[in-house]
Amino acid sequence: MGACRFDTHRGGACAERTADRPRLAAAAPMTWLVDARGGWSRRDLLREARRAASGIDRTTTVLVATTSLHDTIVTTCAALHVGAPVWLVGARRGRLDLVDLMAEAGPGALLVTDGDLGVAGERRLADLVTGRRTPLPRVPAPVTLHTSGTTGRPRAVRRSLPSPAVVAQVGSVLRRIPLRPRRIGVAVPPTQSHGVAAWTGAWLTGVPVIDLHRLTPPETAALYAESGADAVTAVPDQLESWCAPTGLVISGSDRLAPAIAARLTDGGAQVVDVYGTTEAGPITLAGPAERALDPATVGRPLAGVRIRVVDGAGREVEPGALGRVEVCTPLLGRGRTLATDLGRMRDGLLRLEGRADELTSTRGELVSYERAEQYLRTRHGVTGVRTTAAGLHITADDTGLTADVLRRAMLRDLGPAYARVELCVTRRP
Repeated sequence: MGACRFDTHRGGACAERTADRPRLAAAAPMTWLVDARGGWSRRDLLREARRAASGIDRTTTVLVATTSLHDTIVTTCAALHVGAPVWLVGARRGRLDLVDLMAEAGPGALLVTDGDLGVAGERRLADLVTGRRTPLPRVPAPVTLHTSGTTGRPRAVRRSLPSPAVVAQVGSVLRRIPLRPRRIGVAVPPTQSHGVAAWTGAWLTGVPVIDLHRLTPPETAALYAESGADAVTAVPDQLESWCAPTGLVISGSDRLAPAIAARLTDGGAQVVDVYGTTEAGPITLAGPAERALDPATVGRPLAGVRIRVVDGAGREVEPGALGRVEVCTPLLGRGRTLATDLGRMRDGLLRLEGRADELTSTRGELVSYERAEQYLRTRHGVTGVRTTAAGLHITADDTGLTADVLRRAMLRDLGPAYARVELCVTRRP
């Protein structure tokens, strides 16, 4: 198979994919976003958004579930351009979740995806473009992020992009980062809260972005090395399988394991761990100075964040004692607190000791074994399901019902987070 070249917009980057991996030449100074398809300036993206806005009605709720950073930004800007509500629901959600969200959004809702998921109302970004431009709206619409359920039952979190709280959130992180990147690779899904924070921050500061999402670990490492990027942001689960990148590494969402941070540091990277949630936003930041004091810490609170470690009665515990971590951040709003993790606070450094509810999170997304059990019991041929220490044990009377078959079904209907659930299938005598 020969090389296939991707031409770009004027003055953009030039990317090509060989038979084994993508290659990327240096982007022109005006290019802000580069992926395997090409390069775009921020003006290019806004121009595309105005054309795509012609295919969106102001009364339509637009659900964005694409894996492409380009398509996410253009679709979001297009909907905001006409004043239509935007729900960033995430491409890693299963088909059943998307069907439920479309029903919740109401008649006429529009779901923008990468391809055919078999959901009514689903369209691609290209389907929205009619070529004509639309006038500016009178009233801006909010952006709604849908949590994965890691902070309880999945819920909608409303944001305005940009808003004073979001700008302050970006600024509080940037002030604590040891250097400002010249170009940053974003490996996080663009509709996940950490991904939204990454591209929003890059947009506001003008730092060019390389879209590394959807690539395999070898492709990610190769594209990052060849792009000239000197920083990357990802979630710990991605960094675990990535050959050590150099430059600045910003881990977000879940806690970064000390072993992963040590491996990246030994490889020459400057590692920054930003711990946070969709609802609360970034909570703490741990850089080299904080990890030198405690390798397992998630760092010190960011500006405007208050943290208390409390017991079951809500009383603050002694320094270093284990308790429930209660946080209050600007994005939560005055007087609101959030508490999901167990941890310890000593000398201003927070150390997490696991979730208070003992649930499992993968790439910042909740894995509910109860939901997996309920789903598997509906599958034809399954006669019993129970949770064990090793995973889910399934009894079946269908010889064709293997663990791989059930795992693929869970991946399609429940989402990629469930692909890691261990399944053991036995035949009913």
